[in-house]
Amino acid sequence: MECLQRLHLISVTLLISTTGSRIIGGRDAPPGAWPWQVSLQIHHIPVGYRHICGGSLISHNLVLTAAHCIKNNRDPEMWRVVIGMHHLYKDYPYTVKNQVKDILIHSHFELATNENDVALFKLIKPVKYNAYIQPICLPETSLLLTDETPCYISGWGSTKENGVGEHILQEAQVDIIPLRICNKFDWYAGAISLNTICAGSASGNVDTLLHIELLFLSNLLYNMFLVLNL
Repeated sequence: MECLQRLHLISVTLLISTTGSRIIGGRDAPPGAWPWQVSLQIHHIPVGYRHICGGSLISHNLVLTAAHCIKNNRDPEMWRVVIGMHHLYKDYPYTVKNQVKDILIHSHFELATNENDVALFKLIKPVKYNAYIQPICLPETSLLLTDETPCYISGWGSTKENGVGEHILQEAQVDIIPLRICNKFDWYAGAISLNTICAGSASGNVDTLLHIELLFLSNLLYNMFLVLNL
């Protein structure tokens, strides 16, 4: 199914799979609602694989995520990608577990500021699409976002302040908040850069604590493809 067909209910929408640990105000997502959502997991001895971050499937063998997720371990052999997952600890007939061939982090990623917080996971085996596994839509050109643009997040983050992560995939709608508001002294006090999207809720009812780098995303991915020799 084409990605545009997947989005017919929400029109022109930016869909982001959260890589943070919070989805304040989220609710349980229906199975298959976010078919590009993946769980990035790392192997821990002796407990096995544990969920670390979320990501978005962008092709048969590529997953887009945040670079800060790989700050503690960049060895592809320690990671796996689980696609078609709804509950973190339950497998479904359509769930696919894939090993990672390569990890590419943006060359100008800054951990201290989360600038250029983008990374790609290249999978060992290509993924076959089905009703529960589909790639996310990416803009062909730079996407202009305003506070009128509907925006959704999904992931396994906690739904309450200081809460624990949810086992069932969560979803929430967030607002694009102008930088002049996000950078107010009682918000982020000027810490949000011009190439960062501030998303959440002014009331605090919905929150992700994410700095989502999307400026010139298409060109960035194209350059990454060249490096990975895709």
